[in-house]
Amino acid sequence: MASIDLNNLYHALHNLVKQMHRAAHKDYCMKGVIYHGQAKLLAEVSGNDGASQKELAKKLDVRPSSMTEMLSKLENNGFIFRKQDQKDQRVSHIHLTDEGKKIVEHIEKTKDEFEEKFFSALTEEEKEQFFVLIKKLCLGLENDNNNDYKNFHHCREHHHRHFHHTHNYDFDGRDKF
Repeated sequence: MASIDLNNLYHALHNLVKQMHRAAHKDYCMKGVIYHGQAKLLAEVSGNDGASQKELAKKLDVRPSSMTEMLSKLENNGFIFRKQDQKDQRVSHIHLTDEGKKIVEHIEKTKDEFEEKFFSALTEEEKEQFFVLIKKLCLGLENDNNNDYKNFHHCREHHHRHFHHTHNYDFDGRDKF
């Protein structure tokens, strides 16, 4: 078998990721109603009902000022509401409204449909092989002591989010349960 040019392989993977994100966001983000960053935030609020603004900003790796702006837009659209902490009035807890819950349901449904469509070109064996290869690449970056990826966690979290419906594996391949 001929050796593949690593630059071409890297750019092919990079191109796949860009196309994947564009297609997914086109499918499950409702233009004029909700955008990608807001969809991620709503999903996070849905999974962490009552989280504080500070907790959400940390979890999504967003500046507090940006989080304030994002939450204000979602609140103005009627998708979330804030409830002040009874013990510390400076802290607000974020909750979904009924309309916000409907948006999250729509996003989850269309995301699931997109993932089914996206991976339909692969056999079950190819999906499993692909998953193993992605894990190897991410772990290689995490374990490389010679670059800035030593504490790189985004790959793990990002990959897990995209596979959480069909796999409940931690990144070492063990069941999370």
